[in-house]
Amino acid sequence: MTPLSFTKDFLSPTSSCVCCGALGNASSGKIIGVMGAMPPEIAQLEKHVDNITEVKVNDMLTVSTGTYGGKTVVFASAGVGTVFAATTATVLVSQFKVDCILFTGVAGGLKEGQKIGDIVLGVDVVNYDMDVTAFEPYPGCVFKRGQLPFINWREYEADPLLLELARTATMPPAFAEKGHSIREGRIVTGSVFVDVPGKKKLVQVLRAAELGEPEAVEMECAGVAQVCRAFGRPFLGLRALSDGLEGDANADFNAFTSEAADNLWPIVAHIIENY
Repeated sequence: MTPLSFTKDFLSPTSSCVCCGALGNASSGKIIGVMGAMPPEIAQLEKHVDNITEVKVNDMLTVSTGTYGGKTVVFASAGVGTVFAATTATVLVSQFKVDCILFTGVAGGLKEGQKIGDIVLGVDVVNYDMDVTAFEPYPGCVFKRGQLPFINWREYEADPLLLELARTATMPPAFAEKGHSIREGRIVTGSVFVDVPGKKKLVQVLRAAELGEPEAVEMECAGVAQVCRAFGRPFLGLRALSDGLEGDANADFNAFTSEAADNLWPIVAHIIENY
């Protein structure tokens, strides 16, 4: 095979891509994977999952298995960033044979009117760091920001069943009493902690890159979603806002990460119970 002996159709940004894994029917035999980046993001799992067994995969990753609501649950704190996240997702699929993966954790809000503690159900996720827009392997080939060349993946859509289960979860009265809301929309992933001035700039960058008006920015979901698509596993990204477009992102993150992450537990629990 000569270098770059790919066909024009294969390289074309309009060529079709592999779809996410087929939707599975709910079954007590399902093994449900749940990931966070940091320990506070999986703290509620550690409190509620029974019969926990820890498996040390390597010096950086310990995976826990157990049961909740009669279902087998496999969960882990992956570490921050897409590389650790993708590595952990690969381990959960290949070694622990999970049937789906939920990502639960905090994120920065990208819209006016959002409140710390609000929840975002990721309708899709995009890796905005992926930028091959300057790459032109043949005349007329144009790539968009977030798009992978050769296989042309860009948006990683939420699994329909997981998303519907998230929508139907019942939140405790205190959630609404504190003025929180559940939002749906795009989540964007990058390798930068974005402070408040940076988020305001990022909103403009994303708009110019035709990535719409995302609800939140974080550092892991697209890595997990890409692995799930490659392995044909359903995926859903769930994020609670630890900071927004106003205030001090660093101070708010430190003050509200645990509280915001805990807000997601009723949704995670409902999905596990009913998947």
